[in-house]
Amino acid sequence: MVFTHFPNFTGPFPVAVADHEWPDAFSPTDERLFALDGVRPQSLLVRVFYPTTRAATPAERPRWLSDHEGQGYGDFIRMPRFLSRPLFSTIFRSAKVPTVPNGELAPAGSSAVTSSSPALPEKLPVVVFSHGLGGCKGTYQYFAGDLASRGAVVFAIEHRDQSACISFEKFADDSNTPDRSIPYLRGSTLGTDAVAVKLRRTQVLHRAAEVRRTVALIRRIARGEVPANTRGSTSPLAALAGRLDLDTQLLAGHSFGGATTVEVLQQQHARVPGADADEDLTFRAALVMDPWMMPTDPSLGISVPTLISSSETFHWKSNSVAMAEWTRASAGTKESMAHVTLKGLAHQNHSDMPILIPRLMQASKMAGPADPRVAVLRNNAAWADFLTTHGVRLPAPEYTPADLCLSDSLDGASQSTILKEAEAEAAAIGGASAAVSSSTATVLNAEHPEVLVGWAKYVSEHGIEDPYVPEE
Repeated sequence: MVFTHFPNFTGPFPVAVADHEWPDAFSPTDERLFALDGVRPQSLLVRVFYPTTRAATPAERPRWLSDHEGQGYGDFIRMPRFLSRPLFSTIFRSAKVPTVPNGELAPAGSSAVTSSSPALPEKLPVVVFSHGLGGCKGTYQYFAGDLASRGAVVFAIEHRDQSACISFEKFADDSNTPDRSIPYLRGSTLGTDAVAVKLRRTQVLHRAAEVRRTVALIRRIARGEVPANTRGSTSPLAALAGRLDLDTQLLAGHSFGGATTVEVLQQQHARVPGADADEDLTFRAALVMDPWMMPTDPSLGISVPTLISSSETFHWKSNSVAMAEWTRASAGTKESMAHVTLKGLAHQNHSDMPILIPRLMQASKMAGPADPRVAVLRNNAAWADFLTTHGVRLPAPEYTPADLCLSDSLDGASQSTILKEAEAEAAAIGGASAAVSSSTATVLNAEHPEVLVGWAKYVSEHGIEDPYVPEE
């Protein structure tokens, strides 16, 4: 038997989770959506993470992986279904997420864990998250749950453009049988490169529409107008009425979700209208993790403070060239963009998989040698610091050395030295916004992967000029 363990979150607030499927979120004729066999999905499915009043008991903690998701992951790696469902069910049987299903929202002013913990504010920041190819609403639960443990409300979308490992559109709330399966569309079946690029572009536009509809859902919830939920009760989200800070909406995504984030921010910059007023985009800041730039138009810029967080091994030359072009296109706001590279990480380190099956993921080169839990936390810590620098503060943004498994030798003097070295490096390469210097001071240490600030890696590896350097 293989035992997998899902670690606790590091923030001071316990976390609850609720799945919500809005059955008629889209019109059947909404041309923004990718059609499967001529039929467009009509529902929107999100998993919502939010601070709650008590910790989950061992008995009530939900499984990390459902049987359907196990089947989807099997399809993604080309495993026959008669093997994938029992195999994944066995491997991940012991992985239970430390969340309270449909738990009570923590009241404003409540303190958590210790007397020194911050009080939860009346209005909570909102994060919308977009998963990568082959992922789903449950693939990044450590990332999302840890942000919720620090006072955010996170809406993790399950995309229905056939980029999820699998998704089931459920229309009837009185049945446990999904009504419609939406399988993963493998890139190798797309034909020529030109066809593949066109289709992936269609998918990213579909995903952007789902982000907009999630924004509409958030606004409805804030007004106390929670839509029907075919996955269960509307009560958990009804409690969020009046508690969501609509002035602090944040956007994040990984890989294809990074491309989705880029597309949505470009639409916001260009003031592209949505289907209705509730879809208006007002994101204040963003996190783009290992963006896959192929489905995007890198010639279009953005105007939102954005941290680009890269693993050490993902970016090839053409992808790096596109990232540089996109950064230059955002010249008016480059001072509010920053790029960090997390050493010791590979592409999947942003997800839960390396945390649950680290040896297999590292052996297959899908995860780097870094501690996979710490990898996610250092990414979150860098973003929390970046947000604070740009006037967006999580209720509990500080990650301690204990949270990040920093060595005891990293005392205040050592952090000060690291900060000075990071600032000197940034000045030398002309590459990094000062906004992430303090993140570097918090996260760097000699025993764990460094956070490299700026563009120097891509200058040395690909010969790509630093897009942060002012043009003469």
